[in-house]
Amino acid sequence: MLISGKMSWSNLNEGRMGKKIKLTSEDFYSWGFAVQNKWLEIKNCDRSLISYFRDNHMKKAAVYGAGALGRRLIEELLSEGLEVACVIDKNHSNIKNLPGAVSIVGFDRDWPDCDVIIITPIQFYKIEKDIRKKTGYDIEIAAIDDVVDYCYEKIKK
Repeated sequence: MLISGKMSWSNLNEGRMGKKIKLTSEDFYSWGFAVQNKWLEIKNCDRSLISYFRDNHMKKAAVYGAGALGRRLIEELLSEGLEVACVIDKNHSNIKNLPGAVSIVGFDRDWPDCDVIIITPIQFYKIEKDIRKKTGYDIEIAAIDDVVDYCYEKIKK
């Protein structure tokens, strides 16, 4: 069983009864700011996101999304000794220079084994649904904001 944080900002794109909500650029920036601000508070307390993975007995992660949050997550996980199996991105052919020479794979390719896939874009539910279609329920999936919230709550105790 996965240890979870508080209710996720990632549910912004899924409304009541599963109806889609159109996200504005303001929603995106508010979500991104909240995630980054909490993450910086964690770092300023000389902590990292690694406690989420250790507490859940995860040794190998895949990161979905090679944008800024995905890249910072890769850097942090590698610096803390967690193996990053790969980065999954639908635009994989346009992405270069990932931290730690981590391999990048397209959504339509086979993915290396891992304990968890961390989704870094805001569209968590759509991406999770697509991943579940491909992998079933054999792998844990978490949103970056849930990982950050979990670690943030630990520093606030």
